[in-house]
Amino acid sequence: PAGALRLIERVAQDPAETAAIDILLTDVGALGDGTAAAPLQALLDHPRAGQAAWRALRQLAGAHWSRPDEDEPLDVQQQAYAELVRDRRLDDGLVADLLTLAHARGDGPGAVSLMAAAQWAQAPAVDAPLTAWAASQHAPARVAALDALGFRLSHRGGPAAPLVAALSHADPASAFAAARGLALANRSEGIAVLLSTLELGADLDSRRRAVDALGALADARALDPLLALAEQDDHALQEPAAEALGRLATDGPARDRVFPLLRTLAQRPGGWSRGGVAERALTGLRWVGGHDAWALIRARITDDSWVIREAVCRLLQHDPGEAADALLTRALRTDDDWDVAVACARSLRHRHGPDSLVPDLALARSEHTEVEPDTVTRLCTQADPAALFALLPDVQDWDAYGAPIADALRARATADDALPALSARPLSVATLAAQILGHQPAAPAVSAALDAALPPAIAAWRAERVPERDPTEAAAFLTRLIWAAARHGVGAAPITELAGAAEPGDDARAVRRAALTALADGLGDAAALDALRDAIGADDAAARALGAAGLAQRDAAAAQAAAPALLDDGHALGWLAGPGVDLTAALHVGARDGHTHGIVLPHLIHAGDVPALAGVATDATLDEATRLGALEALGRLAAPAAAAPLRAVATHDDADEALRKAAWRALRRHQRCRARAEVHAHD
Repeated sequence: PAGALRLIERVAQDPAETAAIDILLTDVGALGDGTAAAPLQALLDHPRAGQAAWRALRQLAGAHWSRPDEDEPLDVQQQAYAELVRDRRLDDGLVADLLTLAHARGDGPGAVSLMAAAQWAQAPAVDAPLTAWAASQHAPARVAALDALGFRLSHRGGPAAPLVAALSHADPASAFAAARGLALANRSEGIAVLLSTLELGADLDSRRRAVDALGALADARALDPLLALAEQDDHALQEPAAEALGRLATDGPARDRVFPLLRTLAQRPGGWSRGGVAERALTGLRWVGGHDAWALIRARITDDSWVIREAVCRLLQHDPGEAADALLTRALRTDDDWDVAVACARSLRHRHGPDSLVPDLALARSEHTEVEPDTVTRLCTQADPAALFALLPDVQDWDAYGAPIADALRARATADDALPALSARPLSVATLAAQILGHQPAAPAVSAALDAALPPAIAAWRAERVPERDPTEAAAFLTRLIWAAARHGVGAAPITELAGAAEPGDDARAVRRAALTALADGLGDAAALDALRDAIGADDAAARALGAAGLAQRDAAAAQAAAPALLDDGHALGWLAGPGVDLTAALHVGARDGHTHGIVLPHLIHAGDVPALAGVATDATLDEATRLGALEALGRLAAPAAAAPLRAVATHDDADEALRKAAWRALRRHQRCRARAEVHAHD
């Protein structure tokens, strides 16, 4: 608060006239401190700061925020104002005070700048100053005040007396504004003014507004003049007259006169901009009502014109028939126009209420995102998992809808929810169900379902493995199903068979790897061990690694026997080196073969196997490359015993010079390693 007052003080006490008045007072308004209102009012007569002070006062009152567009449907306007109230600071009391102040000062333009805020204000405090302005001599402010009072009479329970009093005003615009406000509140005191404006209005906009007001009033006295307008093709008022007539023709003789005309107009081609005669006639038919009228409206939901489709979807919120929901849902799913999608969503929301998930489920089946802000959140937190499983096959935008819904199902779905989806199509839904079931606690129903699902899943995958088909999706489902079945300890026989099948193709390799993973985790019996042993010799490196890991976990003796076959596969050999598996014999064999040194020597260095390395390094019958590898390995050992074989080779007179030099280098490296080890030991 002190900051705002200091800014105002800087403006008020500025003999040198150096203050940046507009910037300072704009900041005062932005601070939103209501205590600054009185000091700002004191500046209104300031020769340099008066206008800026008024703008700051409007800003404090929230009157500078744009109010809803009156050309939008009323429900859209109300929603926009609700969002404005939620997101912005609006001070209706200050708006009333400023209107009163402007009236006392005779500031018509200032009052006009507040009228939109006063019109929408929720507090009744604005009614009194609006009434005062409705009798003002300032024409623009008077008309604006009457327009605001007319709105407030219909939507805020405002007073009707100032409107009735203004009907006899000498200014035609003021009398019309009053008559229009009364008509929109279904009061007919001003119908003579409306009819006169319709006939003799000075401008087209006033006549158009008179047509709309007469339609809202639905007084039979307006039927003939509106019919005369609607029957004239290319008349500037034909479009609003067509809509207004519908309000006057809900039953009786009036309907018999109006319905044939509206039917003809409603069947005309739609344009590419809003407000055409066909669109307005369809809106009129909505007011006429009845089976025949609604049939005409529904028939145009697939029109070529997006304007007509949007209008139909907007009108269907009022359709008493049950078919409207299906039409709106289908249009939302198939129509690629954004405005049509918004109209569908709003109509479904109107029909089912703010808490219903029907519009959300329909939106998730469309290609349109962010039509409503909380669609995904409501679905993920409130929708039944069975409904979400049923929804997933129809999702068009997976990133926007499918992925978060799938995440919600992983967190919320139970076994009972997921079991029916195990046979769902597309297979991506069944894959999700298998994943969820794999994480469920052990239960006979889950185990039985997974076991039963394996054979048909395998058959379906094999059926897709033909040149003209893509087996990727079937393979993804099968791999997830294998994983889930293994977690529940079922399906050993078909999974073991898949683990032993070395078929070509990326999908086949993925399936085999999934099967081998299941066997490595303990599924199956002796046949499973045979499949793991066979995988040791597979062409697929991942399959060899899985076979090695499985044998290491399940049968140490078999793993040890398989070691010689993996001396040229470092990854698989690493998996084979599990607890209880002694690879020493195989490593000793590999140490004498230079082709496997890259894999074998790191294991021997890690084990500190000086005798094995020394035996290779000093064996003159071996080739030079093999002996060099052993020398390099010995040089990386800190064990004291490594020095003797290195020195023996380095000082051997019959040894090749390159071999002796390598031995000396390795000996020096060994000494450095030993020194570092001693330092670390003392630390």
